[in-house]
Amino acid sequence: MLTDVQERLSELKEAIDGLQLDQASAANARKTCEAYGNQLLLDGSALLKADMSHEQKREVIAGMRQAVHKLQETTRELMSQCAEAYRGQIGTEEKEAYEKLSKQLQQEYKPEAFRSLQAYHQVGRLHDLLSSLNTELLDADFELEREMRQSGTTERTADEAPPFGADPLKYDHDPVPGSLSP
Repeated sequence: MLTDVQERLSELKEAIDGLQLDQASAANARKTCEAYGNQLLLDGSALLKADMSHEQKREVIAGMRQAVHKLQETTRELMSQCAEAYRGQIGTEEKEAYEKLSKQLQQEYKPEAFRSLQAYHQVGRLHDLLSSLNTELLDADFELEREMRQSGTTERTADEAPPFGADPLKYDHDPVPGSLSP
């Protein structure tokens, strides 16, 4: 469970390090990606500590998921910027013909458009990795919660059904009738 998270974090770090963004406006977004990526790596290594309780691990996972969502917002913005740059460099008339060319010919014919298209695909891959990481984090959180329930370290909330065969009066959460009844 946590090893899957660690593997996904390693892939994410490689993807962030491999981003090749040309636009000056993308420099801040890249820094944001690097900062959140580093924070995710630190939090991910904290999850491996044996002395952390399940509840503490779940709190770390919640923080990691928030960072993932921030990164997903950033990657959506970056994809938009890359797509706009690509459209601006290639034009609408040449787009279809350009995309039919081989990668080598694309690079020779319009190198700026080629770099924008490559950046778009790199950021798209990063976005997909973030979605996978989010899924892995949800799975890890679910597994930790299940382990907590099995070990009895979590309390039952009022909206949960009592266990099968349990005394229903023990789990009765109806309010006490008022003393001023009609």
